[in-house]
Parts: sequence; C-alpha cells; structure tokens
Amino acid sequence: MVQPQLHQEVLDGNGADAAPQNDYVQVMTPRGNGDIQDAAPVISTANDADSEVSQPTEDKKKVPTIAFKELYRYGTTADNLLLSIGVLFAGANGALFPCMALVFGDAIGAFAQADGGVDMDAVNNAALNYLYIAVALFITDYIAYVVFVNSSERQMKALRDAAFKHMLHMNIGWYDSSDPLTLSSRLTGDTVKIKDGMGNKLGDSVKYTCQFITGYVIGFVRGWDMSLVMACIMPFMVASLGILMTSLRKRAVHSQQMYAEAGAVAEETLSSIRTVSSLNAEKLAINKYNERAVKAEETNIQMAKFASCVFGLFMCSIWLMYAAGLWYGGSKVAHDKASPSEVFQAFFGVLMGTISLGQITPNISAVAEAKGAAAQIYKILDTPSAIDASKDNEGEKPESCLGRIQATGVNFTYPSRPDVQILNDYNVTIEPGQTVAFVGASGGGKSTLISLLERFYDPQEGSILLDGRDVKTLNVKWLRSQIGLVSQEPRVEMKSLVTGGQKQRVAIARAIVREPKILVLDEATSALDAESERVVQAALNDLMDKTRMTTLVIAHRLSTIRNADKIVVVNGGHVVEEGNHDELVTIEDGIYNKLYTIQEEKAQEEAQAAASALKEAELGEPHSQSLRHHSSRSVNSDHMEEDKKASLEKADTSKTFTIFDAIAFSRPERSAFIVGIFAAAVMGCALPSSAVLISELVATMTTNYTLYKESNVQSALDDLKHDVMVYGLCYVGGSVVMFLAAATQNYCFKYMAEKLTSRLRDIHFTALCRQNIGFFDEKKNATGALTADLSTNATKVALISGDSQGRVVQAIFTFVAALVISFTTGSWLLTLVMLAVFPFLIAGQMVRMHQMKSSGHLSDELSDVGAHASESLSNIRTVVSLGLENSICGKFSALLEEPLASGRREAQLNGLALGFSSFILFATYSLVFWYGGKLVDDREINFKELMRTLMAIMMSAQGIGNATSFMGESDNALKAGKAIVELQDRQPPIDSFQEGGRRIDKLQ
Repeated sequence: MVQPQLHQEVLDGNGADAAPQNDYVQVMTPRGNGDIQDAAPVISTANDADSEVSQPTEDKKKVPTIAFKELYRYGTTADNLLLSIGVLFAGANGALFPCMALVFGDAIGAFAQADGGVDMDAVNNAALNYLYIAVALFITDYIAYVVFVNSSERQMKALRDAAFKHMLHMNIGWYDSSDPLTLSSRLTGDTVKIKDGMGNKLGDSVKYTCQFITGYVIGFVRGWDMSLVMACIMPFMVASLGILMTSLRKRAVHSQQMYAEAGAVAEETLSSIRTVSSLNAEKLAINKYNERAVKAEETNIQMAKFASCVFGLFMCSIWLMYAAGLWYGGSKVAHDKASPSEVFQAFFGVLMGTISLGQITPNISAVAEAKGAAAQIYKILDTPSAIDASKDNEGEKPESCLGRIQATGVNFTYPSRPDVQILNDYNVTIEPGQTVAFVGASGGGKSTLISLLERFYDPQEGSILLDGRDVKTLNVKWLRSQIGLVSQEPRVEMKSLVTGGQKQRVAIARAIVREPKILVLDEATSALDAESERVVQAALNDLMDKTRMTTLVIAHRLSTIRNADKIVVVNGGHVVEEGNHDELVTIEDGIYNKLYTIQEEKAQEEAQAAASALKEAELGEPHSQSLRHHSSRSVNSDHMEEDKKASLEKADTSKTFTIFDAIAFSRPERSAFIVGIFAAAVMGCALPSSAVLISELVATMTTNYTLYKESNVQSALDDLKHDVMVYGLCYVGGSVVMFLAAATQNYCFKYMAEKLTSRLRDIHFTALCRQNIGFFDEKKNATGALTADLSTNATKVALISGDSQGRVVQAIFTFVAALVISFTTGSWLLTLVMLAVFPFLIAGQMVRMHQMKSSGHLSDELSDVGAHASESLSNIRTVVSLGLENSICGKFSALLEEPLASGRREAQLNGLALGFSSFILFATYSLVFWYGGKLVDDREINFKELMRTLMAIMMSAQGIGNATSFMGESDNALKAGKAIVELQDRQPPIDSFQEGGRRIDKLQ
C-alpha cells in the first residue's frame, strides 16, 4: 500500500559541490518526499564569481535568529489572511492523507466473505471514499501551496525593496566593513531562503505535522500495542539520520574549504589571465587548482563510505519496521485478538505517521534557516546610518552655493582602520572659483578631504565648512548635488565594454553635465595616454576658466597642475606647503620642489628614449613598411581566422552531449559501475518483492481469519501463525539484503561521481587556461561567468552519471519485476487497466519530486535583480555622489516585479501539479478497488491476485517516479557537459600549450 523509499544524496550533485549545494536525505512516499537540508548551507547567488568561494568557518559561528513572528514583519493584513488560509488547508491536507489507512481497512473487510465473494456495497463505498479523499487532497494541496507562495512572494518584494533602499542610504564607513557581493547575496540568496521558510516549507511543516499526529492517532486507536511495537523501530531511524547529519556537518566543512580554495585559485587565475599567461604559469595554476579539488574529492569519498552505511541502516530499519508491525499484527489476528482490517489500519496509520516525521525535519530546518537569514537582513535594516541622505527634511538647503571650502583643525581616521591617523590637524582654505591642486605621497590624505566634503565620513575633530556653514548642518543630498566628482577609478554601467580611458571620459562628462558649483578631479586623467591627457586637460582648463567653478584637483603628474591657482602639499596628514607652482619650486628642500625635479628628470629621459626610437625607425623605414604590410596581412589573416573560428563554433553547436558521453568519462571506474549496477538491480527488485510479501500477507490473513470466523476452523489460525512467522522472517532477511544493496549502490555511484567531478573540473579548468586572451575579452566570458560555470558544470554532469544511473537501473528492474509479478501471479486484465494510468502515477511522483528539489533555487529573473544590486552596491561612492539612490531603487523595484509575477504563475502551475499528484494516486486506488472488486465478485480473479497486482503496480509506479525524477535535471546536465566538451575541443588561435613552433636559442 505504502512503500517508503529513502534516497540519500550526500552533497547533492553527487557530492561534488560542498559549498553551493544542499545535503539532504529524501524519504519517498506516494505523496512526495522530504529533504533534510545540508548542515552547512552556503548562500548561492547568480552574482558570485564562484559560488564555491565562501567562508567555511561560518558553520562554526553561532547563527543569529529571530522570533518566528518577525519573519512576517513586512506582511500586510492580506498576507496574514493568506497565511491563516494556508495553515488551515495545509493542516487539512495532512490530516486527510492517513485516512487512506481507514479506507484501506474497510476495503479489506469487504473481501472477508465466507463464500469467497465480495461485499460490493462496501467496495463501492471504499472506492467512493478514495475518490472523495482524492478530490479533497487536490483542492487542499492546490490552495495551500498557492496562498503560501503568494503571501511569501509579496512579502519578499517588500523586504527586498526595503533592504536595498536602506543599504543604498547607509554611510560609506559602513561599506568599508561590508562586502558588496555579500550584501547582494542577502537580497537574493538569503531572501529565497526566507521565502521558502515562510512559504511552502512552512506549509509542508504544518501538513506533515498533522499527518504525523493523525497517523499515530489512527494507529493507537485501532491498535495501540501494535503501534508501540512499530514505534520502537523509529528511534533507530531517527538515530541513523542524526548520525548521518552530524557526520555531514563535520566533514562538509573541510570539503567546503577545499572547494573554496580551489574556486579562489580559479578566480585569481582567470581574473589575472594576462599576467598568468605572460609568466607561462598556466600549468602551475592548474596543478594548484587540482591539488585542492583532489583533496575535496578524497574527503567526499570518505564521507560517502560512512554515509552509505548509515543509508543502508536506514533502509534496513524500514524493513525491520515492516517485519515488526506485520509479525505482531499478524500474531494478534492469529490469536483472534484483532481483525485484519484493524491491523492494517493501525499498520498503515503508524507507517505514514513515521514517514511524515522524516519529512517534518527538513521543513522545520528550512523555517529555522529562514529565521537565521532574516536575522542577518533585519540586522542591516535595524542599523541606522550615521550619514543618511534619504532624509530630505533634515539639514539646511541654502538657495545658492559659492564654493568656499574650509578645513579647520581636522583630525580623521577611517572607521575600518581606527589605529591609522589619516588627517592630523589639517587646515586649508579654498576660495570660490579657485583651482586648487593637492599633491603628496600616496596614502598621505590628499583624497580624504574630498570624502569629508562629500560627507562620506565625518571627522573625529575639527570641521569642514562650505560657504561658512559646517557641512554637518547641510542637507546631505543637497550638498552632494553641488559637487561633481570624478574619482580615480570611475565606474560606468556593468554592461558597458569600454577601456579605462573611455571610462574616465564618461565620468568627466557625467560630472560636468550636472553643472556643479564644485568640481573634484581625483586623478581624472590617470588612465589616458599623454596625447589624450593633454587634450582633455586643455578642455578642462577652458571649462574651469569659463564657469569659474571651484575646482579641486588631485594629481600625481605635476605637469597637469602648473596652472592651478594654489597647490597644497600634504604630508603625514597635514598641510606642509601652500602656494602656486612658481612659489613652491623656489622653496629649497621643499617637498614640491623635490617631486617636481624628479618628474622633470624622468620626463627628459623618456623624451630622449622616444627620440632615439624615432631615429632608428626612420633609418629602418623600408623594413618598417614591409613590417606594416606584413602586419596588415596578419590582421586580415587574424580576421579570417576569427571568422573561421566563429563558423566552426557555430557548427559545433549542432553537436550533442548524451548520457553515454558522460559514462565514457567514467570509464576508469568501470569496476565500481558494474558492482553498483548489480546493487541497483537488487534494490529495483525490492519494491515488487515487498509488494508480493504484503499482498500475500493481506490475502492470507484475510482469508484465514474469515474462514475461522465463519467456520470456526482452528487450523486456519494455526496456519496463519506459521505464515506470519515466515513473512516476518522474510522481511528480516530482506532488511539485511537492503542494507548491503543500499549501501553498496550508494557508495559505488557516489565514488564514480566524485571521480568524474574531479576529472571534469580538471578538463574544464585546463581548457580555460589554454584559451587565448581574446577569448577572455569577450563579454560572455567574464571572470564571474567562467568561474560560476567551473563550479557547477562538472557537478551537473555528475548528476546523470553517478547516482542517477543507479536510479535508472533500479527503475528498470522495478518496472520489469512488477510486470512479471502482475502478469504471472496477478490479474493480467487488472494489470492492463492499471498500466493505462501508470504514466499519470509516474508523472505525479516526478512533478512532486521536481517541485521539492527546485525550492531554494534562484530564478533567472532574480539573477538580474542580484546583478543590478551587486553593480549598484559595488559602485556605492559613484551612486551617492551623483545622488542616484532613488532612481536606482526605482529600477530595482521594477526588476522585482518580474520575479513576483513569475512566482505567482509558478505557484498556480505547481499547485495544480501537486494537487494532481495527490489526486491521481487516490483516484487510482478508487478505480482499482472498484474494478478489482467487480472482477473478484465475478470470480474472474481471487483476492490474492487483486492484492498482488495492486501492490506491485502501485509501489513500482512510486519507485519509478522517484528514480526518474532526475530527468528534470538531465537537460541542464547535458548542456553543462556539452559546454565542457566544446571548450575542451576549442582550438585557440594562439595556443600556449602547443609544444610546436620555433624556439630561439639566444635572444639578443
């Protein structure tokens, strides 16, 4: 009737990605599965350069949490109403499911007739009751899922809006100790956890809690002593899961750390690929990466050994529970202390209650995880900003700004470096319209005055005055609107592919177009070549002369500030020299004089070197022209090569990657594959075998008990005692076989997956390091995208070549064994009827499995949200200096509309699918009992044949649905495999790994 089957996916994705994946143990039932989440969950966002690069030590830290009701801080009255409706319908759904035990018991009683006939009225009532439950489950599943998801989606939009707005208005000092990528992950990865915890995971917690309570109530009411006997096995099941999770917590930390280190090597290598290539250090980086990946592989294989044994113990305990319950219940019937109906009602009631207990744990863990994630975000939201530009009504807004700046007795240290004094008794005065340049050694405090003027920070002592007013008294947004800032590292939109010089031109134009009263040029021409610098500098000088803006210039090249009205020399955090260029160069032993002399000598040397090079070029002009002609042909050749490469790449897209290609990569592990296939075959036959045992026991128990009651034949009970003992021993023996088969299958395929993952990572990273520099210049090949693919593609391929292969074999043997049993020992006619609905049963299981696995994953729409947040928070200085907070918040809110709409659409579809999966199961029971009862009543089949067919097909459908659930992930796995193979086969125009080519013995 109900066959639990537990699939343990240690480090999901075949254990290859300790960091970004969740560890879980899944308990399969006809209504779905539960997952015990990874003891060491890691935030995964679409914006992380490498989702493996995380902090493994976070697991050792105490995770903050909040009160449960705080999860709903941003809930409206409508959301609270939806929550109440969801709890009501989820509870009803959970309570309805164990009622099948009552209906099943009544159906068995309908066949307990002395003449071998059937009470068709009772059968029809049972069939109708199954149908009623099916409809009720469909409605409650659908409504509960939809209202929970809609409520959580609405609140997540409000939370993300509020959190992002608050982050944008936090003071810059706060960002000095906060990683922008971590902050953006709070808005994406953490909020997904919160959404799941306060949405469908909470609904599932309520559902399975009610199922547990109702199942045990039914069990104890129908047979309290038998329920206690079965419950005695439950501690072993719970203990095995507890031991497994404890082991995963300890071992995942080391594995996660190794993958984090490997990911860091990959990110460092690819982000500095020009340097790596110039030093011929690619193979060194590959070895360094593989060294860490192999350590993670070894750790995961060791973990798989232990986890597989625990997994086997869990499967063993399930069969022992069957043995204990059926033996004790059968003994009660054999001693005329209970009827078969009461025994099986208690048996299935306790069984479903116990199974639901395994499903409660992961969902409650998800709620707890949501509380922890919410605590992190609420901590940010509850942190006030020391300098808040969002408060439009605070501070003065003068009608005009002249641009007179004074710094008086300023002492300042950065909040992140309180022990380093940056400004020390700093004093300077800048008159309106003046162009003042600041020079000095790096780190001497030249740019710090700008940060204080913009109110990125406030000084610890002293004051910054604008037109005689302390900037602390001015409205922050108004103040920043008066200043046009071009920083040392200007930022433009992430999607733009421009050079450093182009970025600075854009930044200068962006600052000037605002027509500020104060223009700040912080190394504004540092990225330009000499000629471009002269042109831009001339344009800036002309602009400053015409507008008479107060201009602050920070520069290392003293030649660009010779015409400044005043030059301020900063050293050791305070002003040491002031004056114009002519005045400062006359100060003997002055800092400016020394700097100017050094730069002039260097400029002369560069000019002489350039003149010598020009003279040599003129002497070798014919050769030069030949070179230029050759260069031209080379360029054309390069273009032709690129066109050829593009056409080849286009042609390569037609190539396919199949599961057989994945198996080919695992050829070195063929011995483990053969052993695993054999174990999977045994596991596949376990479900139909269990179905035969249960159906035989149900039929024997019902027939013998009816014979005893109707004819008072004592030998019927004596025979039943013997049969019960035999079937009980069969389950005990089966538990040993299940332990060995489950542990062997799990370990063999996990071992294969770990080896394959390491092998594919090596291939993938080696192929990346082999590519030419032009490959990395392509927009689609940004470092973040490449490292993200490197961290996930191998794991995705392992999904279809490791444990999933075992599941497929298992499903095949299950299906074949079920058909053999049904056609040979059951009813071929009823088998054909059930096969007609078989695809729907499998589809229902696959849909539920897919829904459970897809929880907590980032949608593509949310990836765009995360990218926008990451870009904005990474460029926070540019954002706040330009006063773009509100417009960026508006765009962020608009981007959130699509995930909200998408979530609502998916809620409707998933709700219908989940409702259908429950409906089709019970509707099938209704059909089978009605039609099977009719066949038995017409003497075309007997009760044993009915039960064999029913149990074999129903349990097999459940097992096949669970085993083939990976098919939903196979598309992504095949795409990932194709990407790795195509990169491996790609021939770069300039191949640094190629051993051919001329080698010059001695370079001149």
